[in-house]
Amino acid sequence: MKENKIEFHPRCMEFSPAVADYIIVHELCHTVHKDHSKAFWS
Repeated sequence: MKENKIEFHPRCMEFSPAVADYIIVHELCHTVHKDHSKAFWS
């Protein structure tokens, strides 16, 4: 099984908490769905 590794640009810390939360969840979803398919957005 391939290991998932998520790295964030340091400037992400400058965003509001709501935007940072969106980015984190978005990237975590990519550990399951590697693309932006319909399944990803579901």
